[in-house]
Amino acid sequence: MHIFIFLYYGCFMQKDNTQQIQKAIVAGNGPSLTAIDYARLPLSYEVFRVNQFYLEDAYYLGKNIRAVTFAHQTLFEHIYTMQVLNNTQEYKIDSVIINDSPFISTSRDEFHVKSNFLLRVLYKHSFIDTLYNGRLSENIGEFLEYDSLQKLYSNKNPRSGIYLCAIAVALGYREIYLTGIDFYEGKNYAFNHSKTNILKLVPDGFENITLPQEPQQESYHSKAADLEALEFLAKTYNVEFYSLSPASPLSHYIPLAPITNNTAKPEKKPSNYTNDIILPPEHAYRTFRALNEHIDYSKRGRVKNNFYLKLLYDLARLPRDLKYCFKKPKRF
Repeated sequence: MHIFIFLYYGCFMQKDNTQQIQKAIVAGNGPSLTAIDYARLPLSYEVFRVNQFYLEDAYYLGKNIRAVTFAHQTLFEHIYTMQVLNNTQEYKIDSVIINDSPFISTSRDEFHVKSNFLLRVLYKHSFIDTLYNGRLSENIGEFLEYDSLQKLYSNKNPRSGIYLCAIAVALGYREIYLTGIDFYEGKNYAFNHSKTNILKLVPDGFENITLPQEPQQESYHSKAADLEALEFLAKTYNVEFYSLSPASPLSHYIPLAPITNNTAKPEKKPSNYTNDIILPPEHAYRTFRALNEHIDYSKRGRVKNNFYLKLLYDLARLPRDLKYCFKKPKRF
C-alpha cells in the first residue's frame, strides 16, 4: 500500500500569490517566538516555519504556513507529519523546501535517496521542492554560491532559520520580518522539544546537531555565520529585514518592525494538539527500504576505492589531461 495514499492533493497546490502579498514572516523556534510585539506585525503577510514548529503551545503566527524546512535527520518522518497536520487541519502547510546543500551530511547518499524518493511522490503536486537543485535554485544562485564557499573555506554554516530567509527570498519576498531567531543565547527553544518520538530519531537532541566535519571550528553554526548570511541576502537581493521581538538578541542587529497597530493575537491550541513528531507506520519504512534496496552504499564506497577501477579511470582520462597539460595558456 502506498504510504501517501491518504493525501487529498487539492490542498497541496503551491500558491502563487507573492504579487499580492510581498511581506513574509520567518519564524525560528527560539524564545522570542513567544514575545512577538503583535502591534508590529504587517497587515498582510505569509508565514515560514522551521523544524518542530508544531510543538508550540499556541498558534503564535496562525495555522497557515507558506513553506517549512526541516533538519535532514528527520526528513522522512517530518514529511509524513506534515501530511497528518494538513489532514487534521491543525495547520495548512503549502510546501516543504528541502535544504539539499552538498555539504549537509556525510551520509549524503542516504539523504539523496530520501529526498529523491519523496520528490518522485509529490513533486508534481508542488508540495516538495529543494533549495539547491530544485526550481528555486535559479532564483537565488548567488546565495547558494556564497553559502557553498562559506562552508567549504570558512566552516561557517547558517542555522535553519537563515535558510528559511533564503527560501523566502527565492520565492520573491523582499520584506521579511523575523522572530524566534535568537542565536541560541540563553534558553534554546520556546517550547519543550525533547519528545518521545523525536528522541528515538535524534537521541542526543537537536541542540547537538552539527555537520560531522573534522576539526570542528568555533565559527561553525555561529551568530557571525547567521548575521553574515542575512547581510548577504539583504545586499544582494535588496531585502529589508525587521525584528518582531524587541527582546530578541537579533534586534541589536536589524531594526524593529514599524508599528502597524495590527490587532492579531496568539490563538490557544486545543488540549489534544500534536506534541511530537509522528512516526510513519512500519509498512512505510518497508516500502522505502524495498524501493531502494538495490543501492548498497557501503559496497559502492568500496568499489569506488578499488585500485584497478581507479587505474582504468585514470587511463581513460589521460588523453584529456595531457591535452590540457600542453595547451598554451591564454593571454589576458
